[in-house]
Amino acid sequence: MQLVGTVVMARLLTPAEVGTFAVAAVFAAMAGAMRNFGTSEFLIQEAKLDDSVVRAANGVVLVVSWSLGLLLNLLAQPIGAFYGASDVATLIRVLSISFFLTPFAAVTLATFRRELQMRPAFITNFTSNLLGLATGIGLALQGFGAASLAWSTVAGAVTAVLLALLFKPRSLPLAPSLVGARRIFAFGKHVTGVYAFGQVGAGAPDAIIGKAAGVTAVAYFSRANGLIELFNRLVLYAIWPVVMPVFARSAREPGGVQATYLAGTGYLTAIAWPILFLMGLLAFPAIRVFYGDQWVASVPPAQILCIAAALGVSYHLTKDTLLAIGQARQCNLLQFKVHALRICGIALVVPFGMNGASWGIVAGTAVGLVLTHRSLHAATGLVLADVLAALLPSLRIAVLSVLPAWALAAAFPPDAGNYLAVGLGGSALTVAAWCWLLRREKHPLWAEVTAIARRLAPATRSER
Repeated sequence: MQLVGTVVMARLLTPAEVGTFAVAAVFAAMAGAMRNFGTSEFLIQEAKLDDSVVRAANGVVLVVSWSLGLLLNLLAQPIGAFYGASDVATLIRVLSISFFLTPFAAVTLATFRRELQMRPAFITNFTSNLLGLATGIGLALQGFGAASLAWSTVAGAVTAVLLALLFKPRSLPLAPSLVGARRIFAFGKHVTGVYAFGQVGAGAPDAIIGKAAGVTAVAYFSRANGLIELFNRLVLYAIWPVVMPVFARSAREPGGVQATYLAGTGYLTAIAWPILFLMGLLAFPAIRVFYGDQWVASVPPAQILCIAAALGVSYHLTKDTLLAIGQARQCNLLQFKVHALRICGIALVVPFGMNGASWGIVAGTAVGLVLTHRSLHAATGLVLADVLAALLPSLRIAVLSVLPAWALAAAFPPDAGNYLAVGLGGSALTVAAWCWLLRREKHPLWAEVTAIARRLAPATRSER
């Protein structure tokens, strides 16, 4: 649905409208990274939950989220004046509405994650995204411009709250309290820093480029980054709800965290790297298909950002590993360093335009990997040789699986006349080569693929 929404909205809105929303969304997302104040992570890693802990979590989320909603409203006008766009202030005020709603769903959804009960979360996310998408497209067709994206977010938040209340077990208290909240605040301040620094790092390019080059340049960069966001939603967001609960369980077994980290990293990179390599190779067809010909200026930065994403995914599980074993303070410090490097890299090269900012992200990500490995080693004892042993099979599979698509693109360089054929052909060749290589290389992921196929086969036969 996010893919459909991106494709449709890219054709209904102008680059200036998309850029205006992107600037407003940066500030809302920064505040959004702090509104749960680490309560979800606290509840997941807590050894035993009782009603007093749940009520305290409700109280913390309510106080923090409402305070941030009020703060956004107070800062909306100065932010709009800073960018010379009054529409930015209006959009921030609209986006702030969700801050007054989500506290009523946060704790309920966190307890489902803790127990790895994904059905309620799936139904909630599916329905809220569907109604948000319908709202956004409907308003865009009515000429609401950038505001259609903001109201789409609010519609999704309203739906999520209503469904979370519907699914909430009767035994789970909803009334807030601040009794016992000190423990949550002590843990949550570090977790909040982790996500706040992450959001600042993610939003820094839009904020910096918006000031240096204007909202239209932000729109093109945002569409380039949109390819990475498609990958995030396809892969990283899919595993996000279960990663920390699984690591928290592994932490209770000797050597469990190390084994789980290495296996998870091997699985993740075996999926992520072929996708990112292919996206970088076929960025022109991807941009044309998803966004249309008015966005082809986004192709060069998109290719560079694929490099940064491929580097970052190699240590993607480190944050959740540190949080799962109670190393919130260390994780917070790591995120500060990593994203400070990212922002510095962008700021130093942003005078060279979108491509310069993109290469700055690559440089910051590469240096950040060194710091990330040091933190991982200090917390878990994993050495570089262990991590490389998990990564190298995935790298070999990724490179070899993309080679047929590279040969096709070299023989028929993508252009306005053949981009669809080259894009579809290259994708099909990569998928076929990937499956063959997984089996030939006896990658552990192949066993997971065949196990899923065996489980699905009886269901298919019974339906017939």
